Amino acid sequence: MKNMLHIFIAVLCIFPSRPAESQIILHVLGTSPVIAEQVLSCGGAVSYVGIIPDIAMALPGALLFRPDFFSLPPFLQWFIYVHECAHQYVGNNERAADCWAIQLGRDQGFFPPQALHQICAFTFPNPGDWTHLPGPQRCAEMQMCYAAGK
Repeated sequence: MKNMLHIFIAVLCIFPSRPAESQIILHVLGTSPVIAEQVLSCGGAVSYVGIIPDIAMALPGALLFRPDFFSLPPFLQWFIYVHECAHQYVGNNERAADCWAIQLGRDQGFFPPQALHQICAFTFPNPGDWTHLPGPQRCAEMQMCYAAGK
């Protein structure tokens, strides 16, 4: 466990865009955390609970979650987890991570249509930022991804 934390600290030092002083690890969840009563995994990425500037974030080989993440409804916790996991595969592209997460959840059966409504309700009020589309556009793209390839 101690070695994983050292690896994590080394990863933080490699990525100066996310300063280590703004991230404090509270708990290591491991590679198969229980999220909203479901065991999830992300290709060996280690999950952590910590004091971070967003509800969740991803670094290579690591997924980070703020403590308040765990008070969200299950569909939102699963979406956020899978969205952050997607960054392990699609890089920093937020739109691609949204689409990857929505389609994976749909294909694996844990995002029925009502899940997408709850996810959109959560993202809709967001004004967007330099990496995320404004909520209405983000929701529209996720709805297109959900419908694509059915």
